[in-house]
Amino acid sequence: MLLILLKSSVCLAVFILFYKLCLEQTSAHIFKRYYLISTILISIGIPFITFTNYIEIQPIRVDTPVLLNYTNILNYEIEDTKASYDYLIFVLWFIYSLGVILFSFRFFKNLYLLIKKIKHNPKYKHKNFVNVLLQDLVIPHTFFNYIFINKTNFEQNAIPAEILLHEQTHAKQKHTLDVLFIEIIQIAFWFNPLLYLIKKDIKLNHEFLADQTVLKSGLDASNYQNILLAFSSNAKQYNLANAINYSLIKKRFTVMKTQTSKTVLSLRIFIILPLLAILIYSFSEKVTVEKLQTIEEISLQDKQSTEGATKSMIKEYNDYITEYESTKRVYHDKLKRAAAIYDLMTDAQRGTVKKYPEKFLSTHNPSKIKLKHPTQSELDSWKNSTELTITLDASRIKNTELSNYSPSDIVFFRLTFDGFPKNKNEKFTPNSCRLYTNEGFKHIILKHNFNDYHRLIIKYVNEIEGFLNSSHSNNSELRILKTQLDNLYANFSDKEIKEFNPPKALPLPTKDKANTPKDKKVSKKLEEYNTLAKKFNNPNPKGQRYSRPEIDLLYSLYKQLNTDEKANSEIFPNLPYPIQKSYKERMLKNKIKPDTSLKKQTIR
Repeated sequence: MLLILLKSSVCLAVFILFYKLCLEQTSAHIFKRYYLISTILISIGIPFITFTNYIEIQPIRVDTPVLLNYTNILNYEIEDTKASYDYLIFVLWFIYSLGVILFSFRFFKNLYLLIKKIKHNPKYKHKNFVNVLLQDLVIPHTFFNYIFINKTNFEQNAIPAEILLHEQTHAKQKHTLDVLFIEIIQIAFWFNPLLYLIKKDIKLNHEFLADQTVLKSGLDASNYQNILLAFSSNAKQYNLANAINYSLIKKRFTVMKTQTSKTVLSLRIFIILPLLAILIYSFSEKVTVEKLQTIEEISLQDKQSTEGATKSMIKEYNDYITEYESTKRVYHDKLKRAAAIYDLMTDAQRGTVKKYPEKFLSTHNPSKIKLKHPTQSELDSWKNSTELTITLDASRIKNTELSNYSPSDIVFFRLTFDGFPKNKNEKFTPNSCRLYTNEGFKHIILKHNFNDYHRLIIKYVNEIEGFLNSSHSNNSELRILKTQLDNLYANFSDKEIKEFNPPKALPLPTKDKANTPKDKKVSKKLEEYNTLAKKFNNPNPKGQRYSRPEIDLLYSLYKQLNTDEKANSEIFPNLPYPIQKSYKERMLKNKIKPDTSLKKQTIR
């Protein structure tokens, strides 16, 4: 956000500088009016413009070392860095909100004072304008079609017709809309000093426009200038109204005498186009997308389009359909595999099978999950239950420990039944209650898709390694996993990709022993890291132990690896949230600053 504001401010500064140097002294006041308003909007919009550049990467052969070229952003590092700035962000938002409140108060106060003067003073309507007659000795000023003038001067005809025409021009050309626009923008961006400068330019240009109208009526410029001086004052003005201002009189007199030729004006206006192009190119967002496809992947895709699913795949698919129709139970892992196999089938093959129950394959969107707090009575009943298993942020706790928490501490909960009822008539009775705090919800529920993807990509990498080291050439399992991963990745939201940075599944390998390079020697620390990473990437299904020394060593070894070593290392394990949280707390307790350089690691 700070970068966007900085880019926007630089763009606005360039536009203001161009206006001062090339446009302010010209007589193109109508063009200048729209220029000043437009540049504010354009300056705000330029940083949000995104240009995507697609780069075609030359096809490469896929060999063993490349297949393991994954590095993974350590999510705990990002969270630690964000946490360290939580207090500063709170202070900055508080200051910003305070400024918005003060400027909003100022805006509505000025608006209220103008409306009050309109309601509580006599009015005299003339054509489409309403003269509001004030007792105060004020210089004429305008708000929409209301012209505020001194009552005594008006009744004694002491206000020259040229001054009234000047104010009527403000009303007729609706200059108040410009003033209201910049005032509202200033509420949101009150901290930007450039808005004060451009607001001054906008109001001054309004005076140029009104002066131009008066002079076109036939009045001599010298006489008009004398009238303006007579009515100029440093009296208090209303911010939302247009009025004669003594401090700007000199500049107005100079512009009155200026007549800009059409050629010079056209040339200066034309310069805006390349200036705009330069600003858009310099301060817009640029994204480069690499389109990489290997020779083997291309050839394999060509074969798949004609060969489709293998016999073993179709058998697995039909077995799943048979199981589903007989039990009507949906096992999501099996359903996702069936969907992947169906995607691999040719049209002819699909015509021979029943389609999987697609309605149950809904994409899980964590961001749409609504938070829900339990009631105090629900917490009490869970606390006193002897048959309910309680987990808090994926950690098992005693039911009595719920006494330490209030309903507001729990932002989401799920009551589940482990297993299936023996028959349809059996009453559903939950035996597990999963509770989540705000932090747990963010690190567990919102990471649901990434967690599934990470588990599957580890399986894919392991399968690749087994395939390359085996004597068989059947890559059916790899094709199913690759299709599943591609489907999952395609359903990631932009926010999930930006926050979790899931690595893309590498192309399917080929067994080309002639082109497979010899094993490279690896350092002892890389070997030790790979051993630990592989252990935690493939946890024991009967129960995995995460000892503190091993977890600390895992993180420590990864930080010590250089870029090349990380490129050839095992994927960093997606450790359970309680393990990540425990490690983070130990680091903070020991006052060890997180290594933010890990945020810059990329997927290779």
